[in-house]
Amino acid sequence: MDMEMSWLSKLPYTLEKSADDLPVLRKVAAMLNSCMTDTDSQVVLVKEFMREHGLSWPEDPEPNLGPLKVLFNLAFNWNVNLWFSLKLLPTANDHQKRRILFTPSGVMLFWRALFTQIPKKHFKKVYTDIFKLFANSTNGLPPPGRIEEDYKSLQYVFSTLVRSSTWKARVPAVFPLRELENHSKTAKAEHIKEAIDAMLAIKPPFTMDDLVLFSDMALLDGVLKIFEVAGDRTVQRHLAWLFLFAYAAVANPGAVLLILHGSTSRATEERLRFCADQVEASYKLLVFSAAVVAHFSEEERRRIDGHLAGMMKVC
Repeated sequence: MDMEMSWLSKLPYTLEKSADDLPVLRKVAAMLNSCMTDTDSQVVLVKEFMREHGLSWPEDPEPNLGPLKVLFNLAFNWNVNLWFSLKLLPTANDHQKRRILFTPSGVMLFWRALFTQIPKKHFKKVYTDIFKLFANSTNGLPPPGRIEEDYKSLQYVFSTLVRSSTWKARVPAVFPLRELENHSKTAKAEHIKEAIDAMLAIKPPFTMDDLVLFSDMALLDGVLKIFEVAGDRTVQRHLAWLFLFAYAAVANPGAVLLILHGSTSRATEERLRFCADQVEASYKLLVFSAAVVAHFSEEERRRIDGHLAGMMKVC
């Protein structure tokens, strides 16, 4: 995580140093600068996205999408990995069984770190300010008990799922979808298949004999435990709040980061990290190219090209 933060914080320098050799990077630098200076609010657009994807907030989420479909849709179609990432692995031919890989969310550690930095006595103000921003009413207040409930839900989910991101003694697993029920008294393989078919739209449809892979069974155990303890409705409300906690800054970086971090200096520092992260996600290949140009001399780049060409011939 420290290496990632260092990489993101150096992105403006990397883009500036590389722009002469790769002029297209000026577009990336312009996007970064726009994010850093933009004062417009996109709350309406973010709320519409959330409503369409089963995450209405502060209103209760619509029940048309269950929490499992919400998680699958965000992870597979939008690369928004609230609890886990989800990838459909390529197959060599049409006769090979399809494989879906589940791995821990790569950003949950950062979210938990941010959450733990907010003293519980100040969380009420953070929550209330975000509520007012997204309720479009500066006079609106969260319903009684809502703040405590959502605080506890974040605390519980982080403590349950972060283990699968940090635990070194991992136990990977692969098995046909139909065998999922061997790992839980409440999990229904048919329920999982329905969510996969609806959100991933795999053709032909995923079958009970196709494979699910887990980088660590602690992830599966944690997800099943949360559903068993909390239930669908509570989980879906939690997902809406987690999405906002993680991504509300997209709607209004200046206002939300100030709410979360409590001081102008910290908000400015975090805005650079936030904007660099947005740019890196949108222009990943170009950003990697910028890093190569910025940190390797022309002679070193030619030497690397020569090595890669030799490897291609051997292959």
